[in-house]
Amino acid sequence: MLPDGLNRTLFGFVLRATWRNQAILVGVTLASLPFYYLSLEVAKTLINRVLLADTHDAPVMLELFGFGLYTAPAREMLLELSFAFLGCVLVYQLLKMVVNIYKGILTERVVAHLRRTLLAMANNPEHPRIPGRD
Repeated sequence: MLPDGLNRTLFGFVLRATWRNQAILVGVTLASLPFYYLSLEVAKTLINRVLLADTHDAPVMLELFGFGLYTAPAREMLLELSFAFLGCVLVYQLLKMVVNIYKGILTERVVAHLRRTLLAMANNPEHPRIPGRD
C-alpha cells in the first residue's frame, strides 16, 4: 500500500497532478499547427507563383487546398503574401512561446508539489513507510 499522494511511478504522480494543465497544453499546441501549415503554404506560394511570374503585372491566382481564392497582379500578391507570412509566423511563434512558458511553470509546480508531498511524509511519524524502503 502506497502512502496518500504518491503513485507507484513518477509518471503516474505527474500525470495525476497535471492532467488538466497538460490537456490545455495539447489544445494550445493543436491550435498553433494551422498557423505553422499556413506559413509553409504561404512561403511555397510566394516562391512558386509570385516570384516566378513572368512579369510584375501578370495575374497570379492564390489557391488554398486546391481552391482558387482570388487573383491579383504579382506585385500586389507579393506584398499581401509577405504580410500574411509574417502574420502566420508571428502567431505561431507566439503560441509556441506561450506553450514553452506554461510548460516551465507547470514543471515548477509539479516539482514543488512533489517536494511538499515527500516532506509531509517524512515529517509525519505515523505515516506508513514506502514499500521496499526499510
